[in-house]
Amino acid sequence: MAHHCLVLACSMLSIALLSSPVSSGCSSDLLAVYKLSIRTFWDEEQFPKQYPEWRPPAQWSKTIGFSHNKGFRLFSVGAIAGEGVKQFVETGDSDKLDREAATNNFLDAFIAPPIASGGGNTSTTIFVDGNNTKVSMLTKLVPSPDWFIGLDSLNLCQDNHFIDSITTEAFPLDAGTDNGFTFTSPNWPTDPQGVIFQISSQYPTHPAGSFHYPHLDKLPTLAIIQITKEREYQLSDEILIKNSAHDKYKYEHVGNPIKKVEVLDFVPIEDTPRRKRKLENSPMPLTAPSEASIKHNKNGPNLAAFRSTTKSDYYASTAPEQFLKKKYSSSKMRNINRVVFPGSMNSLSKGDLYSNILSSYPEIKRKKRKLHGRRHRKKKRKTEDCKVSHWGSWSSCSLSCGIGEQVRVRKIEKHPKSRGKPCPPLREVKWCGSARDCNDGYFDW
Repeated sequence: MAHHCLVLACSMLSIALLSSPVSSGCSSDLLAVYKLSIRTFWDEEQFPKQYPEWRPPAQWSKTIGFSHNKGFRLFSVGAIAGEGVKQFVETGDSDKLDREAATNNFLDAFIAPPIASGGGNTSTTIFVDGNNTKVSMLTKLVPSPDWFIGLDSLNLCQDNHFIDSITTEAFPLDAGTDNGFTFTSPNWPTDPQGVIFQISSQYPTHPAGSFHYPHLDKLPTLAIIQITKEREYQLSDEILIKNSAHDKYKYEHVGNPIKKVEVLDFVPIEDTPRRKRKLENSPMPLTAPSEASIKHNKNGPNLAAFRSTTKSDYYASTAPEQFLKKKYSSSKMRNINRVVFPGSMNSLSKGDLYSNILSSYPEIKRKKRKLHGRRHRKKKRKTEDCKVSHWGSWSSCSLSCGIGEQVRVRKIEKHPKSRGKPCPPLREVKWCGSARDCNDGYFDW
């Protein structure tokens, strides 16, 4: 057990040294653009134990990361994972992580596309400045209980300058939130939650572990993370006189004063608010404008067809007062008028027209229904749902070493009646324990 603890302590120390290079501070007016590249080597030849080939096959989630200062921490080996990290490494969902990031102070949040197979690569762009020189990121192994790779506050500033490039090997990390030992283990929450630790070929010591290769001193390379500087900028001296809201985001290339100053698109730039238009106080006219005051459009549509001379049985005037003077001549309409409106339509008044229309419909006589006897209503029985007691306390774990079970029960206080809701389950079981609780050498058989 002491040997495993020593290996874990050395691994944690190497990660801590890698995540925080010696830095004496970069100037606050510097800004650098880096390319983050991740190359993965998770294949069946290198990792044959329980290698996932389907539902789902081996793959990697999207990469989420931040550039920040020392006041921000995404995760840390030896510490308990936050709710956002826990959700992401277990399910690949980043909703909680996004909400947590909204309350934190960082310069840039970046995302790299997922890798659709165990071996592949992905990349994205990172922005850092003199006040935010550290980078943290994580990527989940899919499928896995809560395993991921990542960087914890890697500092890109050394000796007052941004480094040109850094390459590091990424080791598998366990978030300490799930007890699963294999890639496709069911959800076994760790209770109480453990700390984040590095997975090695000999730790955890359970023989069923997907990364358990005790004959190897070191796991094969799982992934390589490379960060390369693409460009570096410095605040322009002209910014001392800020003529617009965009000026505070202008940078110029370091060592290239000839190149024009440009605005970097990663910074959220907001335009100056528009001036509110003054409302005219002149009252709205209540009468129509005179014809002389209306300006006619010379290039307007040709309305000559609507202003032609009148023809037989049709008045072509488009004036509103002339609209009702339009008339049409049709033999079919005359036959219908003789049936519906006997006599001359022009000689009938408005009331007579309504009377003729109503009299043309037959009268509908409604028969009253006679109620025979009294309606006998059946009395409905009152439904009663099943009622159960509160859950009892959890029993002790069935195993002191490895994965066991805990049970709790509840009782029925009232059975359902008259199609009431049935009783819910009266017994509940959950997983408990961990292989980390076993003594050294327990699984050496």
